[in-house]
Amino acid sequence: MKLNATTIESLGLQRSMLDPNIFTCEKDGITLNVGCYVDNLLVSHTKGDGGRARCAKFFSEYNKKINLEIRGPPRIFMGVQIEYNSSKGILLLHQKDYIEKAFEKFCNKSTKLFTTPVQTSACDDFLKLRCAETDKERAEMSDKSYLSLMGSILWAIVMTRPDCAFYAAYLCQFMADPTTECWDAAIALLSYMYNTRDLGLKYKRCKHVRLSLFCDSSYGGAPKPTYGYVVFANGAAVAWASKKQKIVPLSSCEAETYALNAGCKSLMFVKNFLAELKMAVELPMQAHTDNDAARLTVINPGTTARTKHYDIWMNYCRELYLKLIIHINWVPTKEQIADLFTKPLDKTTFVY
Repeated sequence: MKLNATTIESLGLQRSMLDPNIFTCEKDGITLNVGCYVDNLLVSHTKGDGGRARCAKFFSEYNKKINLEIRGPPRIFMGVQIEYNSSKGILLLHQKDYIEKAFEKFCNKSTKLFTTPVQTSACDDFLKLRCAETDKERAEMSDKSYLSLMGSILWAIVMTRPDCAFYAAYLCQFMADPTTECWDAAIALLSYMYNTRDLGLKYKRCKHVRLSLFCDSSYGGAPKPTYGYVVFANGAAVAWASKKQKIVPLSSCEAETYALNAGCKSLMFVKNFLAELKMAVELPMQAHTDNDAARLTVINPGTTARTKHYDIWMNYCRELYLKLIIHINWVPTKEQIADLFTKPLDKTTFVY
């Protein structure tokens, strides 16, 4: 990677300050972007003859220093299949082949296929999963590679499957000492992913970039609840997460405010990264929460008896609001997309 980076920079491209694997160059109105992963390159350029000529020159100069095999328009990169329709300006990303291989590795023809990550009747049992406590439980897992199974699942979720983020994050808590129940839940999750392996991400060509954020948090049940968020660019997901909070919130308002701040950090990263690629984002960006108390806490300066204990992190989101970088909206829980990242949902809600 170091040799690749040095070579690319020597050809006049500038390394991104936000992602060290991205290099850009803009000259005479023509932009060249290079993504580098170990010894694989993914190159994009401005449409037209000028962009193609600049790309060909880059390949020629790069090949003088490092042997290069040009494979044409990308079909797969890092396990992600790429389908691009230039006439319609539609880009599809999915991992159908990758998921099929993972399913063949860990499952068999008798494995039951599911339509949701967790069946409605099993949602409560899913939250009761625990680590192994006895030698007998550990012996039952001795011939099962739980870490390998979860690693295979995580790669797909990080790249193209945000719908499974909560379930994978929850199951990862037991990687050090899983039980057979954890294994069965992970197999059921992989079975769902296989049954819906055609799902992926769809992006459309647009003149302007509109970023939006949906964030949510659970509350009660565990001292440190689970929060989640998803960032959309023109309606397509580009960043998401499902994690446990690092604080013990004393109210649902505090839990939701924490989630809002965490989501805004990711939102700002996407905005700044797009700025490096010379893509302007419309302001203010729209953030959505289903807790009106959290919304009011952020937009109203000062503190109250119930918020005076909040740490300094609360002021980050408030500053973005006061600078008109974000606008915070309330949405009903039924329309809160980030609810998917905080708890197991019944089939009706999940499909909706």
